[in-house]
Parts: sequence; C-alpha cells; structure tokens
Amino acid sequence: MGLLDTFRQLLETIQEPEIPPLQEAPEYVTGLQRGVVTVDAPAINPYQDRPSLSQARELLAAGMREYLESDISPMLLVKAAPGVGKTTAAVRLAEELAMQGRRVLYAGPRHELYKDIQALAQYPSMWYEWLPRQSASGDKPETCMHAENISMWMGRGYKGMDFCKQICGWDYVNNGCPYHAQKRRIEPIIYGQHQHVSLGHPLDFDVLIGDEYPIPTFCYKYFIPASDLLLRDINDREPMADILLDIKALAEKDFVLHGEEMMQLLGGGTYVHEACRTFSLPVSANVLCPIIYNADQARTVPHAYIFQLLPLLQREAKAVMQKADYPHRIRIGGGNVELWLRHSINENMPQRIIWLDATANQHVYEAVFERRAEVLDAYPQRKGHVYQITDRANGKTTLDPKVTGGSRRLEQTEKVVQHIIGARGYRRPAIISYKKTIDAVESFKRLDNAHYYGARGTNALEGCDALFVVGAPMPPIDSIVEMAHMVFFDRMTPFNKTWASSIREYNCRGSDGEWKGHDTSAFLADTDLDSLLWGLRNAEIIQAVHRARIINHEVDVWLLANTPIEELPPDKLYSIQEALGAPEGVDVFEWLAFWQLAEKYKEKGELLTARDVVKNMDISNPTAIKYIKVLISDYGWSETFAARPPGAKGRSMTAAQWPESIYNEN
Repeated sequence: MGLLDTFRQLLETIQEPEIPPLQEAPEYVTGLQRGVVTVDAPAINPYQDRPSLSQARELLAAGMREYLESDISPMLLVKAAPGVGKTTAAVRLAEELAMQGRRVLYAGPRHELYKDIQALAQYPSMWYEWLPRQSASGDKPETCMHAENISMWMGRGYKGMDFCKQICGWDYVNNGCPYHAQKRRIEPIIYGQHQHVSLGHPLDFDVLIGDEYPIPTFCYKYFIPASDLLLRDINDREPMADILLDIKALAEKDFVLHGEEMMQLLGGGTYVHEACRTFSLPVSANVLCPIIYNADQARTVPHAYIFQLLPLLQREAKAVMQKADYPHRIRIGGGNVELWLRHSINENMPQRIIWLDATANQHVYEAVFERRAEVLDAYPQRKGHVYQITDRANGKTTLDPKVTGGSRRLEQTEKVVQHIIGARGYRRPAIISYKKTIDAVESFKRLDNAHYYGARGTNALEGCDALFVVGAPMPPIDSIVEMAHMVFFDRMTPFNKTWASSIREYNCRGSDGEWKGHDTSAFLADTDLDSLLWGLRNAEIIQAVHRARIINHEVDVWLLANTPIEELPPDKLYSIQEALGAPEGVDVFEWLAFWQLAEKYKEKGELLTARDVVKNMDISNPTAIKYIKVLISDYGWSETFAARPPGAKGRSMTAAQWPESIYNEN
C-alpha cells in the first residue's frame, strides 16, 4: 500500500488538525459603572515608593559594577525606565572595562543606535561598529563583493567561511577582504547586532552588554522547500531515506499535517524514532559543505536542513511513542516543511552578560539565554502624570475603518483626543497608537506621532507636553502561541491557550473615592504564554508611555485603554463622560457636538434655541430642549425666551444665552 493510499484511509478515521482562528483581544465597551469595578484597597504598591531619579542612576551604575565584580555567573537584567540613562551608564561601563584591558561586545538592535552611543561616548575612538556583509549603498561601504550570494548560502544552513574559501580563496580572505579585515580592528569595544549573540562573532569578548528587546532574534522559523527534501548522500537502505521520500510527498500537497497524524503517515512514532536514532551521515556528505565554483551557485545549493529536522523529528516521535500530547513544531504541507526553532546563545559568548531592557520579562529572558537572570530594578519616581480613560480597550480591529463600526469608533476616539487637547490647552501634543489608526486620521498625522512596535527607543516625542497612548496592542493569539513554541523550545507539554479573565487592580481610586479594578483577559492558565502576552501588550504600553519621559519632567500622558498596568498606576481614572465633561444621562458624543455648537453661540452672543439645535444636529426636539435646560441648570447659562417664527403656534420658545452676552447687550 502506497503512502497516499494510507493517507486516504486515515482521513476516514481522523479529523483535520485543530487550528484556532486568528483573534484579537476582546473589546470591552464599558464605563466606570460597568467595566470598572470596586476592589479592596491594595497592599503597599512598590511603584509608589521609588527612588529619586538621581538615586536610580546611582543604583544603576553601582549595580552593574557590583555584578561584574561578584563571583556569580548568571546574566544581569537591567530594568530601568526610559530616561534613567541605562545606555549612558552602559557606555561609561564599557569604556571603564576597556581601560582595564577587557574587550566588550555591545549588542544593539539597529545601526541607528550606534550613532546615539557615539554621541554619549567619552572616548569615541575606543569604539568600532562591526559591519555586516553588505554591498555599497548610500553611505554604507561595501564589505563583501558577494553579499547577496553569501546571504543565500548562509540562509541554507552553511558556514560563511566555507563560501569565502571556495569563491574568494584564502589569500583574498586574509589580505584583501574588507569584511574579514575587521578581525584586525584594535578597538576594545565592538558594537554589533543582536544576532551576533546567537549566531556568534569572529572575535572573542570578556563582557557582553546588550541593549533593547532581543527575543525575536532567537526565534527561528525554518522553511524547507519540498524540492530540497532529498539527500543524494543517503544510502537507499537507510529507513530515513524512505521517511524523507514520504515527507517530500506530503509537503507537496495543499493540506498541512503535524503531530500524531503526521507521524502515523511517516510510519509511526517507534519507526521514526528508531530511524532518526540510527541514522548516520557520511563524513564526505555533500550536505556538510557543497562544492561550488562560482558565487551564483550559492543560489541553487540544497538546504542543509538535516541537522535541524532530525533532532526535532526524533523528539516528537518519542512523544508519540509515549502517547504524550506535546507542542507540534514540525508542519508539513503547502510546498514546505516548516520548523519552529530557537537559536541558542552562541557558545563563544562570554559568561558575563548585562542586558538593558526597561520592560524585560525575567521568565522569557531566562528561557532564551538558557541561564538564570538576576534583575536590577532601577525604576524611579515619575514627575509626569498618567490619566487613564477606562471605557474601551480600543483594540486594533475596533479602530479599523474597514471593520463594521470601526469608522464610528475611530471618529469618537479622535473627538476625545481633540477635546482634551483643546480643554487643557496643550501646545505640543503627540500620539502613539496602531499605525493604521494614525494613518486613517488626518488630525493624528499632523501631531508628532509613533506607532506600536515601532516606538521603542525613540526620543522624538520627549519634548511633547501631552502624549496620547491609544489602544492596547496585541498580536493575534495564534501568533503568540507560535512564538511560545520557539521561545520555550525545550517545553514538551502542550500550551494552554484558554483565554480567561480576572480582576486586575489599577492601584487608583475612581471618582467615587473607591479603589478600582477591571476584568482583564489573559492566558491565566499558562505562565509561558502569559509572560509573552505581557511583553507584547503591557510592556508595549509601558514603553509607549515612557516616550514622553515622564520620569524626567512634568508631562501629561492620557492612556485610552482599559487594561490595568501594574507598573503604570494612573494618577486619575476617567470615563469618556468625565473626560469630555458631559453631564449624567446624555449621549457623550452627542453632547460634545452640542457643546461645540453652544460655544459658537456663546462667542457670537446669540440666543440658542431648540430650533437652532435641531437645525444643526441630527437630534429630536425634546432632546434639544433637554440639552438647553442642562446648559441653564449646570453650566451658568441664563434662561430666556425667543419668539416663535411668524405663523407658528404656541408660547415663546425656551432659549439659553451666555450671561456676559446679555450684559453686553444692555
């Protein structure tokens, strides 16, 4: 019986693998009376008793030096708010180490950070930025004449040096190559990239200092084309040869298989496990280093996938043998084999590692760095204020104009922001939200702005006098689960994707004087998933708020999202009604339009009648009369009467007029 016949029989007895649909965090359209609940008074909040900014800076510098002088060997995770001066302290420390004769690798996420470091350095000549293999472009010099081809070669799983020695030769490598010439740099501090931490660096270092969030660098999705799944060097009598043929046949189909169903089609857990265990590859196998005679051949060499596939296949086969449920990290179909992998920290990295991340999650860092992390907390008191509007989560899809109701909610959100700007008299407001949200609103684009997942590290908004942070960012749940498979690569128990809610405290009182909390959803049953969610949702909000440098100077931050953030206890909670100054019992956005109309009549010194309101707004006459009476009873307008139009029956119409207008008329 052939492989496909076996598959047809299995289809009659098994269901397709269950793949949860993409989904966003649920939207809570609730106000203080419903979504926000009263909770018990909090225990002592550690974020209310923080050191001063100068004390935090002293703590930061002393803590890093103490770590380097101690006998312990775990990494040091430095959590200090943006604006404390983490990078400044780290630059000073790197230069001190260089003066002591120690070599430092400073790993950053992008080229632009090196410019900031050079501006902070007291001894810029001690620093050198390690350049990748690149072609000349703009102000970037050429470091490799075959940059694109060697990238293809390394992307297929081969060592860069094996390309260099075959195509360029040792004489050019040692005497003419700009990339390899960097190995002879004498500067004691090398600025490199995050990927050097996992993929390695040609030089040796005594200390590694890392800056900003590196986790995506460790996550590795490897796609192996079906056409590359045959190895010419495998003996036909090897069971693995038959398994690879079966994998290739399945990979060429449109359906996607993984887990036990996939393993059954490959011969069963026991058969696959034994085939992987006993498989041996000849030392002369071409897959170890294909022979190429020109650079373009790097585009056609097969993928060296066997070293990633076999260990993972054997591990999953063992789980099937033991009838254990497990996270599926191999997926076959759609023209590819897809492996969810994690790079390990390179074995040549030094034991001493200091990593700077204002919102670092210890649990996640310990997973990817495969070592215990000691945390240095240097969060100071803040000088700015955080005001949180709690009616809505403002999820990404709810503010999408292409989604039903999205345009209306987007328009309402814009009204809230613009009203607060006008009422508070802000002169240089800024906004951080989803990129699509900012792009869809002209008034948002005119403000200084940044978007979630693109705002970390920027100093562009630190001069604002108010920052509006709109929405609670969160990737689709399935994306978080995929990331968890890679970050927690050693885990062999299933992830619990249950999306549940619990009351989280704001550590702030509401307008009624009671302590408040909110029913907030998360992965409550799975610590690993929840730690990733925290980094992608809560940490992103924290990073956004601190773009205004609230620890350095007085500035107002308005958070338009109902998610309680323990690290950001608000100074005051608002409902949209309270933020807009709307009275009880009215439609807040309707009232806002009415208020704007009333302001125009106030400026002109004219009477405002229900007839005027109905004419300018799409509301009923009784509602218009109700709003006018609220102006009179609650906002200091004077009651007066206006004659009805000629021919109209009834007594004079109720009207309102601003008292100063009446005085000026007299």
